[in-house]
Amino acid sequence: MVNLTFLTYSNSPIENMKEVSTKQRFAALDALRGWAILAMVLSGILPFGVLPNWMYHAQLPPPEHRFNPAISGLTWVDLVFPFFLFALGAALPIALRRMTLVSTPTKRLLQRFALLAFFAFALQHIRPYALQSSPNVFTWITACVGFLLLSGVFVRLPASWPLSERRFFRVLGWAGLLTLLASLTYANGTGFSVQRKDIILLFLAHMAFWGGLVWWFTRNKPLYRLALIAGLVALRLSALTSEATWATMFWAWNPVSWLFEWEYLRYLLIVLPGTMVGDWLISVLERRSQEALTGIRKSMMWLPWLLMSVPVVVCIGLQARQPGFTLLFSLGFVGMLWWMTHRPTSPDEDFLQKLVRWGSFWLVLGLLIEPFEGGIKKDEPTYAYFWVTTGLAMLVLGALFIWMDVEGKKGGVLGLFSDNGQNPMLAYVLMGNVILPILHLVGVYGWIVALTSIPAWALVRALLLTILLAYLVRWATRKGFIWRS
Repeated sequence: MVNLTFLTYSNSPIENMKEVSTKQRFAALDALRGWAILAMVLSGILPFGVLPNWMYHAQLPPPEHRFNPAISGLTWVDLVFPFFLFALGAALPIALRRMTLVSTPTKRLLQRFALLAFFAFALQHIRPYALQSSPNVFTWITACVGFLLLSGVFVRLPASWPLSERRFFRVLGWAGLLTLLASLTYANGTGFSVQRKDIILLFLAHMAFWGGLVWWFTRNKPLYRLALIAGLVALRLSALTSEATWATMFWAWNPVSWLFEWEYLRYLLIVLPGTMVGDWLISVLERRSQEALTGIRKSMMWLPWLLMSVPVVVCIGLQARQPGFTLLFSLGFVGMLWWMTHRPTSPDEDFLQKLVRWGSFWLVLGLLIEPFEGGIKKDEPTYAYFWVTTGLAMLVLGALFIWMDVEGKKGGVLGLFSDNGQNPMLAYVLMGNVILPILHLVGVYGWIVALTSIPAWALVRALLLTILLAYLVRWATRKGFIWRS
């Protein structure tokens, strides 16, 4: 039976923890977020139709890449969005703890939602291929100008600047961006439209708001979050009936469909387990400051490699449509992981044990329910998809935690992921609104594509462009050019 004792806090409650507990960044969490955002960018510029099935979303197979809801499976591309959502959830307690030091976070949550929602609408209106299906010089320039104006709205201004200068810079950014959005005309002859939005960013806005709100009201009662997960599942299953019931009417009621749909709340099945991990991270810092023993035993040195092996096995097994064998292999890995993390002797080991046990729980739960909806799918997302990816995210975070926060390996690829994870909004925008427009404007992108027309070289092109973006974001992050998120 899974040990639930960690769900109550025997030490001081969260709101009484020391302020220092929320000032330290967890490199592992940044790295997980950074991997997700870079993988998202890479998957968006991969050459279509020429790579193996597992290089694309399972339900968008090559060569046509037509969405097929009948296809079940899981690829690394399908892990990107849920891993980012999980990282968002894990960061919420840490970020909201800072807010509670000065006020209740409700107002800040609403402000953050409004800002992220606006970002979702504004960005989609200034993307090159949203402006025109065959972009020209004006289109590329408009995309770059839009990026500069977005920077004026979203970049975190240095606290050393005088307040008057910060206000002037922000007003200039808002005025310029709103003027640009009001003046643009699109291929269908329309101007700004609330139907033109980045759905991923809108999902993130809602998850940051609803996940943060739930955490605030259950910050000392995590079991209530598990109860809410059960309630969401029950409500969603009730709404699937073909009969007209209060549940189907409630789920179908949607007066502002351009901004919100009840279906969005399903992704709380990933975010809320993430908030529990955020609570444990705060607890780790508190216990580290009180206990002399930290780190992990030498007998656990192979743990990160085992943890990282699980998503590989699961993706291969589910994509090959061998869910039974995938479950058996996963149970074997889970057994080894439980044995390696039993009897924790330090705060770090205790945190890892929680990640392993709860990651195993969600993973196995997802694999057990996998046949229920005809196999795991990203769209329409199945319960197996929510819970398998949640479990895998916890296990991967455990490996990153050992490498980066325990052993201190913060250079190389992991450090690059971490730097990008601290600045995800910039990473999300930079490729489409800066790198590709500049390459087209200077006339080299067509030449690059011609040289990399062979599938293998096209993959190399996508990788090199993503690496270029990653280093640009690293430079911006280290210079303090960070976008609010």
